[in-house]
Amino acid sequence: PAMRSLSREGSGAAVSHAAPLSTPTLSTQSSQPRGQQRCPPSISKPPIKHDTICGLCVRGAEFNRKGQPEELIHCSTCQNSGHPSCLELPIQTVRILLSYDWQCMECRVCTLCSDPGDEEKMMFCDDCDRGYHTFCVGLDDIPKDEWMCKKCSTCQSC
Repeated sequence: PAMRSLSREGSGAAVSHAAPLSTPTLSTQSSQPRGQQRCPPSISKPPIKHDTICGLCVRGAEFNRKGQPEELIHCSTCQNSGHPSCLELPIQTVRILLSYDWQCMECRVCTLCSDPGDEEKMMFCDDCDRGYHTFCVGLDDIPKDEWMCKKCSTCQSC
């Protein structure tokens, strides 16, 4: 699936946490032109939390909605948590997103411009789940087929 809709309300992809936590403030101001790559804001990776629940099935790591044990993933911005299976994330994508400061659908910003706006133009890499605006990667529309970002489509052995 090349396209996962980014909707701030009622998307079904949002996850929640057991207790409210403070959210770091991200700057959405950019002095660089759109489409020019810049480093995303530095967000410290959250520690593994053992007392959290999945915002979709409302269960902890001991059982996902299929009744199987499954570790939860946590948003690096708001600390929302979810089972990868509840979020419909493939195992390979989960392996990759554990290596960076993953953000839930509610907190997702464009990896290149750090702007959460223009949601209708936001698309997600099918390999790593990072968000990108179409115009930041030089596309007019969200591809109907599978799409991979430059980080994932670059040959690692070259």
